[in-house]
Amino acid sequence: MTSFLLIYARQGPLLQTEMQQPRQWAEDHGVPVQVSSANDFAFATFGRHNTAQIVDKQGELVGWTSPTGHPLPQPDVRGWYSAVHTMPEIPMACVQLCRKPFSLWLARDRLGIATLYYRLTADRLWVSTEARLIAMACNRFDLSIKALVSWVAGRYRDHEPLFECVRGLERGVVVNRTDDEEGRRQLPLPPQNLGIRKKEDAMAAIRDLLRKQLVHSLDPHHVTGLPISGGMDSSTLAAVAVDLKSDHRLAAFAYRFKTLSSCDESARSAATAAALKLPLTYIDCEDKPILTEPMYPEQWIPENPFDSWNLIHEESLLWLTSQEGHVMLTGHGGDSMFSGIPPTSLRDAAWRLSHRFGIKKTPPIPWLTEKATKLLDPNMPVTLTRRSRQSNLAWDRMGGVRRAVHWLERFGRYYACLYRHPYMSEELLRFSLQIEPDLLWLGRPKGLMRQSMKGLLPDSVLQCLEKPHLKEFYRRGLKRAEPEIVALMDDSLLAEYGLIEPKRFLQAFRQYLDGSEGGMLLFSILTELFIRKISANSTTIL
Repeated sequence: MTSFLLIYARQGPLLQTEMQQPRQWAEDHGVPVQVSSANDFAFATFGRHNTAQIVDKQGELVGWTSPTGHPLPQPDVRGWYSAVHTMPEIPMACVQLCRKPFSLWLARDRLGIATLYYRLTADRLWVSTEARLIAMACNRFDLSIKALVSWVAGRYRDHEPLFECVRGLERGVVVNRTDDEEGRRQLPLPPQNLGIRKKEDAMAAIRDLLRKQLVHSLDPHHVTGLPISGGMDSSTLAAVAVDLKSDHRLAAFAYRFKTLSSCDESARSAATAAALKLPLTYIDCEDKPILTEPMYPEQWIPENPFDSWNLIHEESLLWLTSQEGHVMLTGHGGDSMFSGIPPTSLRDAAWRLSHRFGIKKTPPIPWLTEKATKLLDPNMPVTLTRRSRQSNLAWDRMGGVRRAVHWLERFGRYYACLYRHPYMSEELLRFSLQIEPDLLWLGRPKGLMRQSMKGLLPDSVLQCLEKPHLKEFYRRGLKRAEPEIVALMDDSLLAEYGLIEPKRFLQAFRQYLDGSEGGMLLFSILTELFIRKISANSTTIL
């Protein structure tokens, strides 16, 4: 695993001699080393090492070399110890390097894409929630080790910009990460400080940015339909639209699960609509079928053609047609919609069935065969492509928000409707990177967004952080579709190609209907349907 190793220690009578050798090596090889005014020493290098064996029992550094193959010095690290941690909510492995009184956390995700944003609190360097927010935004960023070292070395400076470590080697430049190194592009960021020192100014600026993005999206000649899911994204869009509405006619719709409380946000949707004085129409979702044929033209093979959320969106469009209007969606249901993008080949199918990161990193999938696991190459990420001229589908799951917007825009063009997302503005992304860190509520711009919506949205929405759980919704839908699924797997193409064992799958499926865990079942079914579709139109699916 390729990752960063950052060694950080306070200089003193003992460490002055200890760290002289690595410091000299770093200077000889052009590795950035800075000594801050607080007389702290930071040394960084980029090497390959086994994160579980950074430091051996005797405290010696083991098993790592420089990218060029030159041996790295073995600094005296007595008193240091290492530990490897995983974060279940995001696919990351963290390496903890400790030496009292300091403790460093360093993280990279398993696909080798750098985590962006670090925050030093007390004696630990924590991975912030901002890393997750930006990683799922419209662009990828590369971490500058030089900027990170500079920031750590200058940590005692009161006004050191925390976002400096995100901007790359050149000030004001952030690099977009793609699966093709030659395809990287640079996203310029204004290098000057915006001068926003008060939280109220930042909140007002965010509101202005949202207004600018929406001002051209409201149609004065038709009703504009606004989804209110009960969460922050859709509620913010509705609130800003109401703030701008003047002569525009607005109406809201919300998805409702009458008996599934874990899925339902309709109470918060109703509170938002009441606060904004919008007429609200409910779309009941519980009886929507899980399995269906796609409603798109044949030349489009959408990312998730069989997902029931597509039907819910279609229902919203049918409702809007009756209102003679346009719709603006915020990517509602995006997490569910894009959690299982179907593959386009058997190798991709095996990869996706193993939940992307290899069979050893996921709960057991008993119906997956040995042949499927052999198709996996854990060292090479899979690039998924649509069978169309636009073959730019992102290869990692973390791009879900971007994919959602692309899908919604294409879906909207088909129905001649307008789709917008308030948080996909590049200008807003640039602005959030320039905000002083101490102005961010809960450590992320979305927290600041919540505060800026005070007075427009009810507290029940502003204070809600949890997401709805759709597990029971899918369980009921699959139970209704049990005969079709049994028939599907009795004549399974995945089984014919040797990827699954249908008997074990059906056994696991019936156990799932009785209440056992089985999160991969739905994806296996979607994969089967998708493989059937592309095999009917192509002789090459390997």
